[in-house]
Amino acid sequence: MFSLIFRLQRPVGIKNGLGSVARLTSITRETNRMVQRITFTATTILVCIITVAAPCCEGVGLCPSGWTFWGTHCYRYFSVSLNWFSAERFCNQFGTIHEGSQDQLAHLVSIHSEVENIFIRSLWESLRNPDRVKERCWIGLTDEVSEGDFLWSDQTVSDYTKWAHGQPNNNKGNQNCAALVRIDSGAFVGSWDDGYCSLPLPFMCKMLPYDPSP
Repeated sequence: MFSLIFRLQRPVGIKNGLGSVARLTSITRETNRMVQRITFTATTILVCIITVAAPCCEGVGLCPSGWTFWGTHCYRYFSVSLNWFSAERFCNQFGTIHEGSQDQLAHLVSIHSEVENIFIRSLWESLRNPDRVKERCWIGLTDEVSEGDFLWSDQTVSDYTKWAHGQPNNNKGNQNCAALVRIDSGAFVGSWDDGYCSLPLPFMCKMLPYDPSP
């Protein structure tokens, strides 16, 4: 009788055990999502503190109307959708360049730290049209010249990356331009993805403040 009862009850225990594993997995996933949200919130607060504390362009020039000053540069999001090359040329309309001086033309945004990446995605999130289907935004990273060798269009050093899981993957051998991704596994994480340069997307420009004096 004991043996029979044991055999009848054992599957229930296994079922309960599997249920416990499923609940634990669910709790772990939710915990990871909470940690991600808390980390994003904490870093965003830090970005806001830095932004408020930074002197607005004092001693380094000015940002044009419509641009946002942060750190040492001016940033602007454009909701019009252009391919990567047209977006870069569009950015180049802004800024100044003087013979013998540093290039001060605007370029598609380059990103050099986690804090800057969070600032950019926060700026994008605050300005983007929530009804837009496209959840990507061009940044200035490309390996168009040499496959796998990603460079910034403003020629600054590539010292930071935020690729999404499994990226860049150069899908079908022709994804040479990088975009900021709003949705990754259902969460806004601001990771990067390589895409087709011909795809029309909104974009972010970045430039040094300019000195309006002659």
